[in-house]
Amino acid sequence: MTSPATSLPPEICAEIFGELARDAHAAYVRSLRHQELREDPEDPRPYSWIRLTHVCRVWRGVALSTPALWANICIINADATQEFVTRSARQDLTVAFRRPVLSLTVPEAEINARMRTYGSILADHIQRVTSLIVPAGVRVFSPEIVAAAKQLHTLVMITPELDPPTTDIGGPPLAFPALEHFEYRTAFFRPLTYRKVLCPSLKTLVLRPDWTNLSDVDETSYDVHLPTAREVVRAVATMPRLERLDVQLGDAVLALTQTAALPHLHDLRATGATAAVAQLLAHLVPAPAVRLVLDCRRPAEDAAADVLPVTHAIARALADATAPPYAPCAAFSITDTRGHCVLHGWRRAPDLTQPFARAAADVAVTCPSTDAPAALAALAALLRPFTLGAVAHVRVGRAPWHLSGEPEGAVALCAHAGLQSLVLDSLTPPRALQLLETTAAPSVALVAINFKPADPAKQALWLHSWSRAIRPVTPDEPSSAVDLAEILATRAKEGRPLQHLRILRVQNIVAADVETLRKYVGELEWDGIEADGLNPAGGVA
Repeated sequence: MTSPATSLPPEICAEIFGELARDAHAAYVRSLRHQELREDPEDPRPYSWIRLTHVCRVWRGVALSTPALWANICIINADATQEFVTRSARQDLTVAFRRPVLSLTVPEAEINARMRTYGSILADHIQRVTSLIVPAGVRVFSPEIVAAAKQLHTLVMITPELDPPTTDIGGPPLAFPALEHFEYRTAFFRPLTYRKVLCPSLKTLVLRPDWTNLSDVDETSYDVHLPTAREVVRAVATMPRLERLDVQLGDAVLALTQTAALPHLHDLRATGATAAVAQLLAHLVPAPAVRLVLDCRRPAEDAAADVLPVTHAIARALADATAPPYAPCAAFSITDTRGHCVLHGWRRAPDLTQPFARAAADVAVTCPSTDAPAALAALAALLRPFTLGAVAHVRVGRAPWHLSGEPEGAVALCAHAGLQSLVLDSLTPPRALQLLETTAAPSVALVAINFKPADPAKQALWLHSWSRAIRPVTPDEPSSAVDLAEILATRAKEGRPLQHLRILRVQNIVAADVETLRKYVGELEWDGIEADGLNPAGGVA
């Protein structure tokens, strides 16, 4: 082959191959957590990059002379895996392995060969392994293997379990010398397995079931296998270096007097019954700037009473509320989904444009919609001393109600007397206008709302765009820019005009409409988008 490709310097070729190899390996590792119970996936293939090395002999020579390219080991073929280990020379290894379950494409003999290869790598090369993403099981880790794993800093266990249920795995924990990150993500939790790996050196601990492959899973039936708050507190009390904790808790709330001081814990995520999450928070002392992501489910019948312990724990965990970036407000986002309301709360981004993923604290409390106002009042009352006087900012939306049914508790929430601002995001126009009419907030933002077009020729298509919604929009409901102006005018006549109105990514509102709206509000901000798209989810079509 005589093409310019052959003139690329070898180090450039090696760098390109390295990027491709890392990307392919990362894609395969991501797929492991979502395809544990399926057959071998056609894509992504962890070694797809190798085909590029066959373009010419020079490129193949570069690949074979670069051991780092072969150091990410994915056990998908027993014979090839041994060859890749050889090519990696003395490089540190990362090993990813998934044992197919109920596979129709992988013969049993090949599955057994992969298992033997996995065991061989542990026995012969564990001293070079830095990361393992493997089926859950501790029986394969003999004392000799554990002692030799001096570079193993990451261990991720996925479905399926390799240890039979009757296996005796008692005895002392596996004392990996350098283990810092442990994740246990299986469909069926086995406490005896993950308890064996808990060790004082951990900086990351993730205990979460992976039910992505199980249809209609009844979480309560597996609750008995999930760790309790008491078990988690007792375990992490021995991990002074812990920086990240991510757990799904069982419902049981057992007597607990111990408190775990974790001065380096900056990321805390917990899912479970509200009372269980509250108990966990009450017995942890994390770093002052810890980021909280809490999913509190199944509160007691008296939602406010059950939420209160959570808010006390939140306030204690985030006590330094007056220092940026936590000032100046407590904020809540309400999503009403088929009779249940999820309250998301965090303590920065006063205008509520901050995504949950980058928020300082994301606290989700799921409760019946009829109890949502009481739950919000409890949260706001407790957090008020920590928020420089701001009571609450509310964002309604992000899971559009045209896909999720009636918002039973939303009107009461948006009419909350202490509300300072309201963001109506991706709602049906009738719902947005209903809440705009009743809210007590002096500042309102309309975001990604698809109003009815002024052109009659386009209205039929606009109505059709809502025809598949759980709650379709009807022709006689207020849905246009004219209806918006009438509501604002009525509020002004009643002596409760909006002080501030923001219009962002809203469809079918033009400059002339905006000039009319300015007459009825103190201040109006508009992003200037004059879109006439028909996308019900909002945004510019």
